[in-house]
Amino acid sequence: GVLQTMFCIVRDDAEDPVARILMQLDENLHKGLTPYDEAVSFRRLLEELNCGYEKLALKYLKRAPEYVRNRLKLLQLGVWTPLVQRGEVRFHEATDVLWPLRRVPEAHQREVLEAVQRDPRWAGRR
Repeated sequence: GVLQTMFCIVRDDAEDPVARILMQLDENLHKGLTPYDEAVSFRRLLEELNCGYEKLALKYLKRAPEYVRNRLKLLQLGVWTPLVQRGEVRFHEATDVLWPLRRVPEAHQREVLEAVQRDPRWAGRR
């Protein structure tokens, strides 16, 4: 089979774009979003709400500001971002190791990234 009937709840209380994004985020957090996906959602909310990450965290998400800030760091990793998106780098590695590297010139970061990806030990991370 083909599903003949699908039960659903139709909500009309989310016409406001911010309310809709918050509702979607709340529902998706229970489905296990990756930290990177959370970061993308948080950035979208920051833009929609035109507020800082602390207000977003405390008022809208009921989370610690550090939780939101650490996820937002994932969006600022430059050449390393694709590895984070694909899940090849663990969250704590991205925030603890790669985040400080953002001050290193991008050309040097690319050299290191290429060397890391050539290393046979890296192949097991995928």
